[in-house]
Formats: sequence, structure tokens, C-alpha cells
Amino acid sequence: MVGAHEPVFPKEGISMYYASDVVNKVWGHAQQIGYANNFTNALAPQITDDHLYVNLHAGIKCIDVLHYYAENRDFFKHHHRHGDNLKAIDKNTLQMTGRVVLQTLFEE
Repeated sequence: MVGAHEPVFPKEGISMYYASDVVNKVWGHAQQIGYANNFTNALAPQITDDHLYVNLHAGIKCIDVLHYYAENRDFFKHHHRHGDNLKAIDKNTLQMTGRVVLQTLFEE
């Protein structure tokens, strides 16, 4: 859920409940390398998907990075809709999220 143009990634609720330390590391690195406008400190509601069960049953900390507009309580306009295809993907967003993940891994 990280490929759309001009993404906004708030801190998702289940991720914060089970793995807030991981969320805070990832968001901290994102903000340090210049992506504070994208990786915001706003909170998103709990999103029930596979990461809930990995956290809950397997005990493996994992998080969601989701393009979500907290003020509208909705995902980006193509999320799970007919327009959710490669045309909606922005290479700059993929580069940004890739850099954040790599920075987090390097710091670990």
C-alpha cells in the first residue's frame, strides 16, 4: 500500500498496539531522512488484515504502512478499486518507501 502519488502514512492502530517500537523506528528514520510530510504522526484506525494475525498468533512484530487520510477516514482513491493498477503507482513513492525500509534495516 505504498505506491500512490504523494502518500500520507499515518501510524496504523494495530501496528501501534502490537509493534509501536517498530512503527516509531520506521517513522523516525523516515522523518530523519526528509519524509516527515509523508510519514506523519497522525493515527489511523485499526486495520484488520494479515498483519494482525502475524502479530497475534505468531508473535512476530510487523506493521502496516498504508496510504490513509485520517481526516477523511479513507484510503487513497485507488485502494482496492478498479483504478488500483500499475498506472496508480508512482516510482518516486516506491523509491521513498524503499529508502525508509533500507535505512531502518541498516540502523538495526
